Amino acid sequence: MVELVGYPVDLGGPLRGSAMGPNALRYAGILNAFAPAASEVVDHKDLPLDSHPELPSTEGNFELFPTLIFDALKSLNQMVGSIVERGATPVTLGGDHSLTMASMGSYLKQHGPEGVGLLWIDAHADINTPDTSPSQNIHGMTIGSLLGLSTQQSADRWDIWKREFTGGHYLHPSHVSWIGLRDVDPGEAATIRSMDGAFVADMPTIDLNGIGRTFENWLQWAQDRKISKIWVSFDVDVLDPVLAPGTGTTVRGGLTYREAHLLAELLSNVIHGQNLNLVGLDIVEVSPLLDLKNETARMAVEWVGSLFGKKVMGPE
Repeated sequence: MVELVGYPVDLGGPLRGSAMGPNALRYAGILNAFAPAASEVVDHKDLPLDSHPELPSTEGNFELFPTLIFDALKSLNQMVGSIVERGATPVTLGGDHSLTMASMGSYLKQHGPEGVGLLWIDAHADINTPDTSPSQNIHGMTIGSLLGLSTQQSADRWDIWKREFTGGHYLHPSHVSWIGLRDVDPGEAATIRSMDGAFVADMPTIDLNGIGRTFENWLQWAQDRKISKIWVSFDVDVLDPVLAPGTGTTVRGGLTYREAHLLAELLSNVIHGQNLNLVGLDIVEVSPLLDLKNETARMAVEWVGSLFGKKVMGPE
């Protein structure tokens, strides 16, 4: 069973708009995208939040309004936790990418880090901490939180955040993987280089090897680390902005339509072949305010369809 929950919050990034992403994805037909593999799909609609003020486009949101984001993430953490407890597959619809602190955090809180890996499909590494982040935007600190990285700046607040969402059960650094990187902060690059065993496929690597070989290398990495469960977090800005203009942090030179879908199809073959268990999925950073005819949401929905087994020739 797949259970969806919308996270209508965009306070973790510098631009407003992705708070409307969950409904844009619904309008694009995401409830039908799971049909090939999911026997039942339940939509819990969007989280009911007490407050979502109109705020200007701004950076530095970890210092400006952390309580609003913390409370929203805490609600998401509890909701996704109940889905995980039921044994269903949670799918969170964003909203900005800080949501994975709470969504995958709920899985780690219940089951711990053993055997689970994170596949981060994104133009950005999002492994900053308050010490390393040039912008202080929370959506760029998500993996840093899941790993339990330390910091000196805002240390007390940061410790409360990362413990609240994971229960202190942090992801193994060697179980983190990235595909599609092309905009990485210097502090993030230094952190990644220090992580023994993490998997990194930036766009130059994909250009050189192709997405098929890149996936084969990723699968071997997962097998070598005995990863049997995977949490997939898909940021639409991994796609080239020609294909997906409706997101707040576009970077030219991203995945093409076919590269993205081949990646989803290869993942689907492994997941639905029972070799790897999909324990959660995030679809984030869709911003209708920046989009053209809801094209970005439609791209994301088609990608989810491929991940859940949609094939050109139909079911076998």
